[in-house]
Amino acid sequence: MRRIGKTAALNQLDLACRAQGYPVMKFECQRLSPEFSYYDVLSDVIRGWASIIETIYAHFELPDSSVRVQRYTANTATRFKKDVMQLWEGLRNHTQRDLRLVLLMDEVDRIFPKKGSTEEEYRQYCNLMGEIRATLQISGKPGMMAVVAAMESPQINLVDRFRFDERYSHFQNPMYASFETVPIWLMKKQGWAEMVQRIGELGGLEYTTDSLDWLYEETKGHPAITRRLCSCIVDLRAEGEISSHIQVGDISQAIHRFLQEPSRYSNYLRTTFWENPLSVDVESDQRVMAELATRWGYPKNELLPKLIEQFDRFSLGIGTKATEAEKRFQMDKLREATERLIDLNMIVEDKETGEYRITVPLYQRWIRQKVLGIVDDEVRRSAVC
Repeated sequence: MRRIGKTAALNQLDLACRAQGYPVMKFECQRLSPEFSYYDVLSDVIRGWASIIETIYAHFELPDSSVRVQRYTANTATRFKKDVMQLWEGLRNHTQRDLRLVLLMDEVDRIFPKKGSTEEEYRQYCNLMGEIRATLQISGKPGMMAVVAAMESPQINLVDRFRFDERYSHFQNPMYASFETVPIWLMKKQGWAEMVQRIGELGGLEYTTDSLDWLYEETKGHPAITRRLCSCIVDLRAEGEISSHIQVGDISQAIHRFLQEPSRYSNYLRTTFWENPLSVDVESDQRVMAELATRWGYPKNELLPKLIEQFDRFSLGIGTKATEAEKRFQMDKLREATERLIDLNMIVEDKETGEYRITVPLYQRWIRQKVLGIVDDEVRRSAVC
């Protein structure tokens, strides 16, 4: 997700790895082109690792000193695997430890193909990730290298073939199903509360325990949504609508303001969540989310039948009757959308009740009001507890 602390998380991981002697190469992805190609990235990575190892281990001698200065080309980029292996073996011999070379890739969304990407951008991404994947899979060297990729949505792990544009559907994502997905978009309550209180103090605000509890229930610890809802609180205080001692009722007022002024606060939900630019099937995602938003807890076994019933009614409304094959096709799309939204942590399943819930209640309120036209008479905390 956007602006959720991905870079901060990578920085913390960088420090933790370096403290244990791991050589860490961290870089921020930039749009790939003939002027800055995939082999330029590979060149920067191998040179970066060589420099970092020499810095950490003063008496380390590079197996091949040319890695300090060499630049790959389209014809020599395949040497990356060999150079990584030599560097790792030299490091292992020097330290007598099996230390992985760690690669931290930030802002991967910038290079991951999406709607509107050119054929060159597809090719550049596939070439880069193809070389990285091939290096990870070198026979007999499973612990040589580790890769962490940070992006708004884990599409790098979910998309097999690119279907955004039929012209480029022959491109296959080299990193499909290669990662363990670790969502970081929701903060744990304690760390989140410390953040909110610390920022609040800078603005002269003090939160009661109950007000913090409700604020967390509404945002589930999403940093960007929390920041926008807190902006509503700051604005209300500046306008004299509330005091600096934030009570439960003030949170209700802030939620109302958040939903009523989309250009200042809640457009983020539309552009990042509702119109997710990285989704492979936005329409199906939206149908699932819209139906889930009608209830604060949706029985799992009722969701897909209800959506197919809606499809039936829509077909009859335009003068046709959906065939069984069309229904099965729709069912598959909606099932995939539901699974995708669970993987993205947009939906959670309550194992005890057998119900689906939209993870962030404030987002559910937005869907109800802005998409479905459901205006709740009063913002009630009990609705989401």
